[in-house]
Amino acid sequence: MDGVPMMFYGQEMGAQNNAGEYGARTDFADGISPNNNFARYETNFGKSIPHFKRYNHMTNIWNAAWAADIRATYGRLNAARENSPALRSQQNYFLDDSTSGVWNPDIFAVAKFQQPGVSAATQDVVFAFINNNFRANYNRAGNFKLNATNTAGANWFGIQPAHAYNVINIAATNPTTTLWETNKLGSELVANGIYVGFQSNATWSGGQAQFIRLLDITAGMTATNVNDMFLNADRLPAPVIATISNRTVAVSNTLAFAVQVTQDPADTVVLACASTLAPSNWTFTAPNNFSFTPAADETGVHTFLFTATGQDGFDEELITITVTASQEPTPYEQWATAAGLDPQGANGAPGDNYDGDGFTNEEEYSADTDPTDPSSFLQFQNLSFSGTDLNLVLDKDSAAPRAYVIHAARQLAGNGWDWTVLGTNSSTNGILPINNATNPVLMFKITIPAAP
Repeated sequence: MDGVPMMFYGQEMGAQNNAGEYGARTDFADGISPNNNFARYETNFGKSIPHFKRYNHMTNIWNAAWAADIRATYGRLNAARENSPALRSQQNYFLDDSTSGVWNPDIFAVAKFQQPGVSAATQDVVFAFINNNFRANYNRAGNFKLNATNTAGANWFGIQPAHAYNVINIAATNPTTTLWETNKLGSELVANGIYVGFQSNATWSGGQAQFIRLLDITAGMTATNVNDMFLNADRLPAPVIATISNRTVAVSNTLAFAVQVTQDPADTVVLACASTLAPSNWTFTAPNNFSFTPAADETGVHTFLFTATGQDGFDEELITITVTASQEPTPYEQWATAAGLDPQGANGAPGDNYDGDGFTNEEEYSADTDPTDPSSFLQFQNLSFSGTDLNLVLDKDSAAPRAYVIHAARQLAGNGWDWTVLGTNSSTNGILPINNATNPVLMFKITIPAAP
């Protein structure tokens, strides 16, 4: 699952350290056996590791008497993962020990599910337990809390107090056998948690790793039909967060925008926001509304992470919001506000493209075209002849203060064109007549002096 360290090649089959280098071990009775070794080792940064610069193998391990049992165990674990949307999901909740109230260092305990707070009758819920060190103790046991609730007050794992439940171990050789002699009410599970005990044989069906699937008996789940519910279930595409540009906001001003997410119609997506620097004066209100009104002591750069989590995938968008001291609106902000944009709102930042015409708001600001009209952008709108005159019609706002500089070129000059300035257009109609009697071919371009 996410966040769990990756195993070294061979470790999953029990490969140990180099017996010739490290000899007997005192932390377990059997020491290091050459039969549990790779064929060749090398010294790398002062440590003996399996050789990876030449042909290597672990035939001794593959031929060990217990290898078949190990392969069968991993086969069951992988089959459980393949047929469990919960185990494949990005959703997880680390379970606290009922006695200590915190995590248990000896037992890796995590709940896997598809959506937090959704009834276990309509989704896959699996409690995964692993003995962190079965060599130190084969027979570990523990009890873990199931009383977590989400912000709406619903049980995180979808446990209903009045419903009856039972469980099966989908990693076992008998994955359809219920583990409790009698069903348990949800209220009992919430109050008392769930018990797990490991067996002495690491390769046995209830050995050192158990995937305990929750069955809502009241809702009609059985050990067999629940497998049919989730067997080879279609996986929904991950949600996608629309690109959010970095923002700037002055102290005491409010920056507010809505986060847009594209999702499969059948998916249930939860959108969340977190800040690594944790300023105090921001809120994220369901389903997608962000607001930030920084105080005077919050100047600087703040990072915000938006996460959209669906049933079978997720997406993230990381942005920075720079808080500046109180100041007058910039020329861009004044222009954007006059044009009908919110410079701090959705699609109102300089790098955004409010009208979707392919030009950013900042580019339209430079050209002083209409950022809310997808047909208005820097362009030659029309070329027409009137005798020997060529009229260039520009797409230029009638009240635009920007000056458009018109350039023409007749031919290549070295590696570029021989551009010359024909004139500067600052009129209200955007029409520039050009006498073209002596030049049968001309190319034109527009440039604009830098905006204030």
